[in-house]
Amino acid sequence: MIEQKELGNTGVFISEIGLGTWRYRGTAETLRAGIELGATLIDTAEGYYTEDVVGEAVKGIRDKVFIATKVSGRHLAHDDVLQSAEESLYKLGTDYIDLYQIHWPNHSYPIRETIFFVMAVYLLTGLCRTYQHSGTGNVLISQNNFECSPYRGEHH
Repeated sequence: MIEQKELGNTGVFISEIGLGTWRYRGTAETLRAGIELGATLIDTAEGYYTEDVVGEAVKGIRDKVFIATKVSGRHLAHDDVLQSAEESLYKLGTDYIDLYQIHWPNHSYPIRETIFFVMAVYLLTGLCRTYQHSGTGNVLISQNNFECSPYRGEHH
């Protein structure tokens, strides 16, 4: 049995071993076998072009997996984030994302004015359950522990 670990201090528990889909060229059946063995954390991203195969793999068992996906650093304008999230939801075949992340920071887009607002809206509406700025890891908010601060963990 694969052990469960808490994601930060969110109260959300995920499998200690996950299935990464960067450069994944396998089948949904192979991913499903990994899930059945207890690796219920699946990491994907819009830039991996694997969200559709992940969606196939979790069909019928969505409530048993934790899906982490990422918005590309090229899509960080307000409307682009909304469109990217909607496309991810569609490809994944789900009505929510467990962990939505910014793949790489892009300093052309101010977090406070665009991304943070969009992520807060998604968290409050339930379309995403946890958000992290993965390029720096200094923002982690969730529905269970909702902290609206883009500076969490930074020293001023």
